[in-house]
Amino acid sequence: MNRSLNNDDVRGWFLRLLMRRSCTSQEARQRLGEREVDESVAETLIAEAQEMGFLDDSAYARLFAESHTGWGNKRIVFELGRRGVSEENIEAGLENTAHEEERLRPLVSSWRKSGLEERKIITRLCRRGFSGRSIRAVCQSQDDDVFD
Repeated sequence: MNRSLNNDDVRGWFLRLLMRRSCTSQEARQRLGEREVDESVAETLIAEAQEMGFLDDSAYARLFAESHTGWGNKRIVFELGRRGVSEENIEAGLENTAHEEERLRPLVSSWRKSGLEERKIITRLCRRGFSGRSIRAVCQSQDDDVFD
């Protein structure tokens, strides 16, 4: 641990960090490691934060998925995995979000109204992590709506 900080100082810094910005357990470990906090002290602080509800990977996954409405499931899963969220918590987080096709419809509609070519719309959606099946379903259903 950084010699200039005692455990109470580290605990105070860590709790302030968690109050300013939510993060995953892995991100918390990284931040504590950057401060050269002893591994056993870091694990104790993480356990305390989890008990107090300041650190909750399941809630983080749910809020992350809900706030990234312009992203497809693939990208959300990738990003949460990169941040150290378990597959179980990722699945639980995605359960409560709007279905991919529901998130796609406003994007496709808006881009079509702006005159964007179909090919470019599909490319954008793929980059945002939407599945080919969802893209196809929405693009075809909206094509049918145009002719009704």
